[in-house]
Amino acid sequence: EVTDSYLLSLPRSGPDPVSWSEDERSALLSGTPLLKQVEHTLGEIRAEYGRVASGLRGIGDADVAVPPFSIDGRGDFPSVLWARSMHVSRSFPRSLIDGEGAWWAGRRGYV
Repeated sequence: EVTDSYLLSLPRSGPDPVSWSEDERSALLSGTPLLKQVEHTLGEIRAEYGRVASGLRGIGDADVAVPPFSIDGRGDFPSVLWARSMHVSRSFPRSLIDGEGAWWAGRRGYV
């Protein structure tokens, strides 16, 4: 069960099209170049998930759930898509940080 206040404050569904259901993607992106890009990205994420899950299953307790976290009790690929969506929608591009991270100089205490 998730008890962290920040995690509980996040939306239950992801804002980016990679985390949308297949029906949502088809309805909203059909006929656009974005649909192919999203499907490609989704395939890459699914392949990486498979590699990581396979590796984790070979370690320790064979009954360990992969991944070891759960959103709404799912603890599976949709949880990974949700987590990715939360990260992507809340991260800043490197271009906003000037000169090799100089923007952060003197601000390390904030993170």
